[in-house]
Amino acid sequence: MDFSIKQALTVVVVLVAAVAVVATAISMTNSNNKNTKDQNEALWNKIQENSNAQG
Repeated sequence: MDFSIKQALTVVVVLVAAVAVVATAISMTNSNNKNTKDQNEALWNKIQENSNAQG
């Protein structure tokens, strides 16, 4: 099976695109996890403050 330069370049481009998609997905997931964690901690702190205020 002979691969031409064009076919090899196509494979490289597809692999680079796939890596970019995976990297973007990981980045978005990490960002979303951080935002969710921050919001949960803020809510938990507010609940604790209300609990302490009520005695």
